[in-house]
Amino acid sequence: LSGAGGTGKTRLSLQLAAGLLDEFPDGVWFVELAALADERLLPQAVASVLQVREQAGRSVLEALLTHLRERRLLLVLDNCEHVVGATAELAEQIHRNAPNAHVLCTSREPLRADGEWIYRLSGLTLPPNDEVSVEDALQYDAIRLFVERMAQSQATFQLSRESVGAVCRICRRLDGIPLALELAAASLHSFSLIEFSQRLEDCFALLTEGRRTAAPRHQTMRATLDWSHALLSLKERIVFRRLAVFRTTFDLPSGIFCCTSNDVDASAVTKAIGSLTAKSLLNADVSNETTYFRLLESTRAYARDQLAGTIEDVGVHHKHGELMLERLLLASKEWRTSDHAIWRSKYGTLIDDIRAAIDWSFGPGGAPELGVEIVSRSGMLAFEFSLLTEFLLRYEAAY
Repeated sequence: LSGAGGTGKTRLSLQLAAGLLDEFPDGVWFVELAALADERLLPQAVASVLQVREQAGRSVLEALLTHLRERRLLLVLDNCEHVVGATAELAEQIHRNAPNAHVLCTSREPLRADGEWIYRLSGLTLPPNDEVSVEDALQYDAIRLFVERMAQSQATFQLSRESVGAVCRICRRLDGIPLALELAAASLHSFSLIEFSQRLEDCFALLTEGRRTAAPRHQTMRATLDWSHALLSLKERIVFRRLAVFRTTFDLPSGIFCCTSNDVDASAVTKAIGSLTAKSLLNADVSNETTYFRLLESTRAYARDQLAGTIEDVGVHHKHGELMLERLLLASKEWRTSDHAIWRSKYGTLIDDIRAAIDWSFGPGGAPELGVEIVSRSGMLAFEFSLLTEFLLRYEAAY
């Protein structure tokens, strides 16, 4: 709970520390698990931090539970995802045998343990667009963090009217992910803000300058995602990379349509999508009757790299194109009968995916015939969203 970063933060940290010590008089104990390679050694790792010694005739777990039984403390188990099963078992043992000991776990997925309360962390708050004033931009957490880290790496940096648009684009492109923002700020010594924002399509080449003392998986954005990807099952990896074809949100039937194959059936795809959501590699919006899923931009770029060059690449993109054509046919059918606002809300989100399907169809290894069909059915959408010039050029290129 160090107070680095200013007097205000020092005061806040001290207040937080005092509150924790009032609640947990036997202390707050932090156990870093990222380097733990064998989940069977989890009790030993916790016992070592708590300075609990092994006793003759008793297991480490028994000695640990005896130590915790009469203590009121907070045990923080950080980075549990690779030992999530063992962590769940230990947390349940503590919950049953040491009622005054509290366990806080950080992980990409829930423990699914008895007594668990889940608090999901989302990205930092972001401005709705890039056209905001300096004062308004600084009301958002992502902008404040990025500006703070920029000032640490470039002492002369100040958010200005000229730079605020580029800063907003960078933060929005990185979905407000704290690590990505910190890596971006550390990497900007070689580029202007505008140049950097234009090159973020290749974010893994740019987000590479984490702290030298950080854990290896926190030093680059690719290393962070490599860590998460390595924890997936084979079928989860297959579905994960196939979902990269979606540029925006998609519902479960769309995901099943694009990801199902001879080696992964519909039920396996459904299970994998649920698991990827639980492991924070997919975002799920459950606020309406239909759940919509989305890959964050950096995650989608990683999944796209995993898909590129595989034998399934062409087939998945072709299915995605077929799906977009089907959606356009349905949009045309519903245009005259649906409420106008509902129609725009339902089909407006398809535009980026339709663009992607057209670009793939007319690219190397694509399906020009499918591309022609998609372009020819896009007129109504182009008309409704004032994209006639763009889609006219695509139509002329198709023919």
